[in-house]
Amino acid sequence: IRNIALSLPVGFKLAVKEHPVSIGYRPVGYYKKLLAIPNVVLISSFTKSRALVQGCKLVAVVSGSIGFEALVCRKPVIVIGNAPFQILPRTMIRAINGYPELAREIEDLLSTYALDEDALEKYVAAVMETGVPVNFYTDLLKRKDGYKESADELGDTFDEQVDLLSRFIVNKALENETISSKNRENSS
Repeated sequence: IRNIALSLPVGFKLAVKEHPVSIGYRPVGYYKKLLAIPNVVLISSFTKSRALVQGCKLVAVVSGSIGFEALVCRKPVIVIGNAPFQILPRTMIRAINGYPELAREIEDLLSTYALDEDALEKYVAAVMETGVPVNFYTDLLKRKDGYKESADELGDTFDEQVDLLSRFIVNKALENETISSKNRENSS
């Protein structure tokens, strides 16, 4: 947080929102140190992410899904860790390998940002095509206060969710084996 705050252009503020699941895990001193960093503002964990994203010029994440939400909302994104959506074009998102390049990358991304709607649509289509409809965090990992999909095709119980995921994995493995077999036949 300190490195991001120090790397922002003059006049920018860094709004920091603790993930609601993390509430109560950090000592009060942690938040006091954050508030001592110039241009850092703490936002309530219960603030709706969409409102926060829409009101900002840039989103920085370690790996969270709010980074993807920002991309959909046409905001440039900096990823400090690893996120699956960082494969999208550099005109939209930058994965930072080290803090020395952070200020330069932020400035460059802000000045050259360009939405690549085609790439974003293809990414979403690929995720939908290769995904499985389970409530991974809420049901399978049993995280409290998580989002719960209510679509009819999702299983209602833990066992049904595990069964959906298991069948998906087995089907993908069988598809891959079929493709591999065909490739071996074609190469002989």
